[in-house]
Amino acid sequence: MKRVILLIIGLSAAGAVFGQSKSEVQRFQKAMELLRSSPPQVEKARAALEKLTASNPAYAAAWVGLGEAYSAFAPFDAAKARHAFVRGAAAGAERQSMFRWMHNAMNQGWYAYADSAASAYLDLPKTPGAQRVEAEKIRASARFAQSAVLRPENYAFRRLSDSVNRLDMNYFPSISGDNATLYFTARQRSEQSDEVILASQRTSVEWGAAQPLPGSLNTRGNEGAVSIRGDQRVMAFAACERGDGYGSCDIYFSIRRADGTWSEAQNAGPAINTTQWESQPCLSADGRELFFVRESRQGQGNANIWRAELREGRWVDVRPLPATINTPGMESTPFLHADGRSLYFASDGHLGLGGTDLYLSRRLNDTAWSVPQHLAYPLNDHLDNFGLVVRPDGSEAFLARGGMYEGAERVDLYQLSLPKAYQPTPILWWTVWVADRTTGRPVPQSEWSISDPERSATVAHRGPNYQVALPLGSPRGFQIQALGYQLLSERKVLGDRSSDARTDTLWLDPIKSGQRTRLENVYFATDSDVLLPESRPELQSLAAWLKANPSVRVQIQGHTDNQGSAAYNLDLSRRRAEGVYRELTLQGIESNRLEFKGFGMSKPVDSNDSEQGRARNRRTEILIL
Repeated sequence: MKRVILLIIGLSAAGAVFGQSKSEVQRFQKAMELLRSSPPQVEKARAALEKLTASNPAYAAAWVGLGEAYSAFAPFDAAKARHAFVRGAAAGAERQSMFRWMHNAMNQGWYAYADSAASAYLDLPKTPGAQRVEAEKIRASARFAQSAVLRPENYAFRRLSDSVNRLDMNYFPSISGDNATLYFTARQRSEQSDEVILASQRTSVEWGAAQPLPGSLNTRGNEGAVSIRGDQRVMAFAACERGDGYGSCDIYFSIRRADGTWSEAQNAGPAINTTQWESQPCLSADGRELFFVRESRQGQGNANIWRAELREGRWVDVRPLPATINTPGMESTPFLHADGRSLYFASDGHLGLGGTDLYLSRRLNDTAWSVPQHLAYPLNDHLDNFGLVVRPDGSEAFLARGGMYEGAERVDLYQLSLPKAYQPTPILWWTVWVADRTTGRPVPQSEWSISDPERSATVAHRGPNYQVALPLGSPRGFQIQALGYQLLSERKVLGDRSSDARTDTLWLDPIKSGQRTRLENVYFATDSDVLLPESRPELQSLAAWLKANPSVRVQIQGHTDNQGSAAYNLDLSRRRAEGVYRELTLQGIESNRLEFKGFGMSKPVDSNDSEQGRARNRRTEILIL
């Protein structure tokens, strides 16, 4: 609407330069004032412009103003708008008429008209270069849109109940890792109303009544654009014009206390916030990445998506996403699914259906992303579409609809089915507890090392439990230690998904002589004693455990399957055990605390008749002496 008002001001000034009578100029300017009024007096303005163009068909500015009145103000009329702009062009305002007509037709979803108007503009001589670029983009988008609307997807949109959409404006949803809680921003339509963050709990059949978050997070100011970490312990959001802010709007964090209340807002600091406009944060499910939007000043139309990484409690490597994602236009509302690969975002710079459209890009590696995929009509249409979030299993999504930036009376949250082509990798929200096998009680001082061999990444953690968004079939290695307990080594692969969340318990045993632990995450090259790089986290954890328990002595034992001769396997198992021994001594473990021995294929723990059994028999163990 801001661009429309600026145009009207320009038309009002232009009305005096076409050689019209003073009375006609005054009538024209009065009609423009009617459109500028709040609320716009559209019917009166149209009637005045109709009379003016009827009495003076050569008044080009009046025709352009009339076209604007029918194409930028409801109720819209495509035929009358086109007639007025064509007459304006014929009266001498070719550039202005076709330039405004192509923009307004695209904004209303009148794609054939936008195509023809952009083509007509491009056929004009000596048009400014920047405006030609705009016209070429609109023509390309209009032609793309005419084809796209013929191939709609079935999204099965369903408005969430009034108990969720309890205020006039409900938007920017965020879903918890276990798919049990929906967070979002809401406010009344009144200008005096401030934004608040609400949460709704999923029941067996529906979402429950949305409630303000308990604690100190919501204030009399505005808190919005919320993003929740998967475990619901940390929340990121945007707030503006605060005393501790660095610019107009900044990103803040709030921590969930033990009693379930939320802490006062903490500014994300100068690594994230600048004198520019930062907003619309997205925390990754594990909280180790932050995506957000930065713009020189809100409303300038040059917003881009940035990414930061959390290392040792500090946000580092803060940089914009590559040009595959970011354009010279505006990108907004990033959402990284819990699979860690699928990025959904809004943009007006990529080919689309008008306004801002929703796109999906897949992470290819640490720095590269796939070419964005346009989400099909009618999820995208000529209005501004943004703020899509996807539930953990990837089958459904949430977003706000209603024309938030088009002066809507209401904006509500909707749930929709996501077509297969746009779905992320399904994940299961997995909570793992560690407990004393003897007492059954959690072990709060547990030190965790969690390795992801597919990404060659390792996460350190401390506490009695760990939560992770785990794609089905994706392995995780766990090395867990606590003072006075035997080292625990586990490798888990979840193969089934019967619910959104799952809880498991791993058991720690007090240290005593004769205990045996299988090193589940030690790997060798085939038929070799060469340790593979993905073994490093396990061996580092083993060395740390030995250092924390200096009185413990262990024997490293190597075992093989029955493929090959007994002599060959005995030698291979001994060399592999020796390889682990050497690695531990390199990490500072005294050699007099270590022994190594190979057993070849003499001590199987499973049948060698299947590959699965043989894999279990190929192993490295430690025995406490």
